[in-house]
Amino acid sequence: MKGTFMIIGSSTSWSAFLILQSNTLELYPAELTLTALICSMGAVMSTTVALVANHASSKPWIIVLDKRLLAPIYTDYWSYYNGGMSLPTHVGKKQRLSKLI
Repeated sequence: MKGTFMIIGSSTSWSAFLILQSNTLELYPAELTLTALICSMGAVMSTTVALVANHASSKPWIIVLDKRLLAPIYTDYWSYYNGGMSLPTHVGKKQRLSKLI
């Protein structure tokens, strides 16, 4: 039951965002600036949610040089230079690497 409400809420939020974005583009036609604003607001909101979820603890934010950091970097390096993975897998690795860094 909880998943159903989450899907309905997600769909409603996404449709409201698209409506708001189309209205904003009519008034403010600079698409690149709008994209930068949306991305920066998403970063601020994600950081806020992460800080609240971790009760303002700094421990999850510390980057440690261990296998959890080195494994995605090595895999990305290997797949890029050796062509060992297909494009969708490579894009997925890039996204996971950017979340780590």
